[in-house]
Amino acid sequence: MTITAMIFIAISGSFMPQLALSNPLLEPSPLPLQAPAFDKIVTSDYEPAFEEAIRLKLAEIAGIADNSEPPTFDNTIMALERAGQSLQRVEAIFYTVFAAQGDSAMEAIDKSVSQKTADANNSIYLNEKLFGRLREIYEKRATLGLDEEANRLLEIYYLDFVRSGAELSVANKVQFRQANIQLADLESQFTAALRGASKAGALIVDSPKALDGLSAGEIDMAAEQATAEGQRGKFLIPLQNTTQQPSLAALTDRSTREQLFTNSVKRAERGDSNDSREIIT
Repeated sequence: MTITAMIFIAISGSFMPQLALSNPLLEPSPLPLQAPAFDKIVTSDYEPAFEEAIRLKLAEIAGIADNSEPPTFDNTIMALERAGQSLQRVEAIFYTVFAAQGDSAMEAIDKSVSQKTADANNSIYLNEKLFGRLREIYEKRATLGLDEEANRLLEIYYLDFVRSGAELSVANKVQFRQANIQLADLESQFTAALRGASKAGALIVDSPKALDGLSAGEIDMAAEQATAEGQRGKFLIPLQNTTQQPSLAALTDRSTREQLFTNSVKRAERGDSNDSREIIT
């Protein structure tokens, strides 16, 4: 599913208690295609929305796992497909905003909710009753008369569960849970380090001459960005989250290009608090 599709997923109010409806992240949006009402969302809305959405998903999963009826494609696989729509919506909105204009407050939320999400995923993929229902359907898939798409969906779910530890021993599941939590924490640390390194690696020059090749508007923007960072009278080109910076194609000064390129490729290898090499290892 694309992130755009995830953002616009509808959330039925009937699945949420009235207290949750005070949070705009959990309310069905009145905008076309239920596009998020970003003007009504504040940073403090995110973590409570994550917690409620995770609770809702786990309740839906418990209902599937504890179903007293024999497992079928509809009451297990399609039920899994429908579960967690509110969490998909909250994740899509949060990480879209975080990528575009995240700050230290959102980094703290990311660190907190990544642990909770990892723990919830552990509870789902290592749920023996749920995997038992899924495996029963998978093992008799040839007799179910499923079309090609449904059969592939069943295979994907089965492989996702197996690769997420469903067939491990009890002892190994404990170890696997801990590894997932650790990886979630490392991922948050890496994201914070990369964001910090990208900001710290911005190219700052003293003269507009160093920016020859850029348009007048781009040079004016560089001056404004430098002023915003407390560097009045200088010019700043922020790093984009790519190795090859767009400005390299236009800049004519070789030393400026070299500095911008070096700042980009070495952004998280400076031995400072944003150095990500140890995290990656």
